[in-house]
Amino acid sequence: MEFPMPVNNYDLMELTRRLHEANLKFSELEDPSNDFGSGVLLNRREVHTIVAVGKTPDVNVTSLAEQLKISISAASQIILKLSKMNFVEKYRGPDNNKEVLLRLTPRGKIVYHRHEEHRAKIDEQLLQIFGPITKEEFDHVKKFIDAIDRTAELFLEKKK
Repeated sequence: MEFPMPVNNYDLMELTRRLHEANLKFSELEDPSNDFGSGVLLNRREVHTIVAVGKTPDVNVTSLAEQLKISISAASQIILKLSKMNFVEKYRGPDNNKEVLLRLTPRGKIVYHRHEEHRAKIDEQLLQIFGPITKEEFDHVKKFIDAIDRTAELFLEKKK
């Protein structure tokens, strides 16, 4: 019978460091040097907002802010900018004339679809490199990532 070997703190910190480095590389993939076929260089927040509106048709600003984990004010500012650049349009809801809903313009749909193609290629490559994993292996990786995420949340809460 095999017993799991305990991981020392150095090993855990090394794994955390490697995950951070990988995350930085993935962030580079989404730098503002990509226009996703729009002809305009878009920053990460703008692209993620376009994607969120594309994935959630008829979303309002409050729900969008929650989805993006940003303030309503920040979401409104991004939407205003994307609206002026003709990526997103605001319209009144059919059931509630006071509610402002959002949808992608044809230009916004181009960015959305190109970004989704880009992500699909990355995901496909990741699956090829990673290979098949068992449910148990998946659960261990998820537990580790959840712990890192929770740690970051705790430090961010202290920062406020």
